[in-house]
Amino acid sequence: MHKDWRNDAACGPGSGVDPEVFFPVGDMWKDTPADRQNIREAKAVCWACPVAAECFTAALASGDAWAIAGGMTPAERQALARQAA
Repeated sequence: MHKDWRNDAACGPGSGVDPEVFFPVGDMWKDTPADRQNIREAKAVCWACPVAAECFTAALASGDAWAIAGGMTPAERQALARQAA
């Protein structure tokens, strides 16, 4: 993982992507159609990202429990980590 990987992210500086799209979960998560649409939008950005693997690794390492990162929600990452353990 190179140290400046965030600068190469599809959601990085100057990308025009609203960072809020990556935070549709948390205390306000109600599993509404709007929430599910936000998750789809965030994942679409991740799937087209050249550094999605670095983002995913960083989210796992930090224990991020809020953001969609590396193409997965926090719950998806936690489930994957449990399976790997």
